[in-house]
Amino acid sequence: MSAFGQQREQEISLDTVTITFHAGKKVKFPRSTRECTWISIKPGTEVVSILYPKRELQEKKILSLSVKISDFLFFTQKKDIKRFFKTHYPLLKIYLYRVDDSGNLKQVFESNTFIVQSPRKDILTIHLSHSSFYFSESGLGVGIALLGFKKENGEIVKDKISIKFAATSRSSGLYRQKTYLRFSQIDNLVPVTNEENSRKACNLSVAFSFR
Repeated sequence: MSAFGQQREQEISLDTVTITFHAGKKVKFPRSTRECTWISIKPGTEVVSILYPKRELQEKKILSLSVKISDFLFFTQKKDIKRFFKTHYPLLKIYLYRVDDSGNLKQVFESNTFIVQSPRKDILTIHLSHSSFYFSESGLGVGIALLGFKKENGEIVKDKISIKFAATSRSSGLYRQKTYLRFSQIDNLVPVTNEENSRKACNLSVAFSFR
């Protein structure tokens, strides 16, 4: 299970993040669909998406992996949202998991903490070209956790705001995908459902490069 309490913070200006593909192949973000445009997480919650690679992707080395923030949800009474995000910065982490033969997840990677300056249409990217992460046949889990919001004085609060990540119901020719939510202190994964059509998947949009 992800260690929500362990926060190794690193200032990252997402406006200046660049992606280097090191001669690898790039898989772009799938387009959102009308029935599945986003998945939201609140502080203390993690979205976990498991990619089951098809034969042509199995055992390929992962060079980089990205997820896309699309917007936010504000559940409290009316506030000045712009003012809030001038003094409160979302703290996010990306995790990678191996999937064993029984379907259990084992955490194998934890990113530094992303401190997001503007929670609208940003992209979070991890670079893995110097590591040894591969798409195994049993699956690769990608988790994103919202740890809370960092105030200017360093205090971390868990306000009633959810961050929305781009999602899609489109399938890929390279992998199958299943997406879940996991709440802090609870190991159980809750499947993300398509509100309009439960037979259609609603999965986290992921972009990556590999070779």
